[in-house]
Amino acid sequence: MNARFTKILIRLSVVAFFIAIVLGGVAINSALAASSEVSVGATTPAVSVSADTVGGTGTSIGNITMQESNAGSFGLGTITVNAPAGFQFDTSSVAQVTIIGDASASNNLNKKANGTVVNATTTASTITFVVTAKSISFHDNLTWANIKIRPTAGTPLTSGTVTLAGTAVSAGVVGYDNGAPITVTETAGAPVGTNSTFVCSPTVQAAGGISTCNITVKDQFNNPVPNASVQLSSTGSGNTFSTNPALADANANTTTTLSSGVAETKTVTATVGGSVVISPNQSVTFYVSTPTQASIVATPLTQEASLSGSSIALLTNIKDQNGNPANNGIVVNVSGVANTAGTVSVTGSGNTSGGQVSRTLSFNN
Repeated sequence: MNARFTKILIRLSVVAFFIAIVLGGVAINSALAASSEVSVGATTPAVSVSADTVGGTGTSIGNITMQESNAGSFGLGTITVNAPAGFQFDTSSVAQVTIIGDASASNNLNKKANGTVVNATTTASTITFVVTAKSISFHDNLTWANIKIRPTAGTPLTSGTVTLAGTAVSAGVVGYDNGAPITVTETAGAPVGTNSTFVCSPTVQAAGGISTCNITVKDQFNNPVPNASVQLSSTGSGNTFSTNPALADANANTTTTLSSGVAETKTVTATVGGSVVISPNQSVTFYVSTPTQASIVATPLTQEASLSGSSIALLTNIKDQNGNPANNGIVVNVSGVANTAGTVSVTGSGNTSGGQVSRTLSFNN
């Protein structure tokens, strides 16, 4: 091999080495942009959004932070925050991205000075920040703020997760650290009296008796409002509620009872949260009960009377003038008459409970 040919080979080798370095550098930069070198966090991982905000002012989801582990971790392109299905971003609130980086703007994302606040492009479904220049020799931090979200419909209640996407970071990088994405949950709105229900039964009851009041609390979209506090009140005197206030359960239902020893008509009111009255009010009448009807049910109906010690259970039902069970505590005397003295006996008097008295007829022969 002559000297001239050797020099040409050396020069080609140098060029090839230079190309390899440049190409290697591109490959390294691409690997950085596609590796898991962007740390993502959320200040409020769980966000509750009222159904009442449909079409109105959204609820803040807190801040999203994105930290480069190395300079240039973000590639050129877009970073996008996506609203979950059933929700939309409040476009009247323009999202902002703060660039935290080096003291020298030339080293930072988009060549922006440290602390620069950039308005992101905010639509109902996405919020987008565009990376036009990568960070150099310093790993930058992006803080997303002023993001508000609202449901697209008042019912059925829904939930979803705010997701991240874009071309500036690969799909493998776009996610939240520690498995804690922002979960958005739509909750019932404020109670509405005309949509809620309030029923007391019976509406006519003997004084000293009990009327049971069932309540269901709902919002403007007829969603159940759980854990609502319902305050009961009644006109008249001598009134007692078994539970007051009554706390609605997870299904927005609650029950209380009203009793009164004063014979009169009561107007019963249920108020939610101190100001929302459930309509209509309930009218419950308590009256003076007078026992007027009695009946006895024997079990068994037939029995061998010659069997000494055998017995028959007697259930006496006492009703008042309105056909309702007589008040508790009324003394009822039950007696038996036999053709032959001493052959039968009945345990004596008893007090009504639920309009009934139980006695026993025994055969003694």
